[in-house]
Amino acid sequence: MEIQKTRALLGHMPEQANRLIHFLNTNTSEELEALDIRDRTSTILDIKRVLTMRTLMQNLDRRSQDM
Repeated sequence: MEIQKTRALLGHMPEQANRLIHFLNTNTSEELEALDIRDRTSTILDIKRVLTMRTLMQNLDRRSQDM
């Protein structure tokens, strides 16, 4: 089933995404630039796509169980 494939694809990515967002928010721009991260906002938005995918998968899972 596609839900299991997506869950397997995501794996631990949502937890890692939350840790990465915390890291980006707790470091200065200079520290991030030293790591070659020039745009904190767009980097966070890219990471949040993982969280959005998880939410969509969870909603789909709930709806399929209700059927």
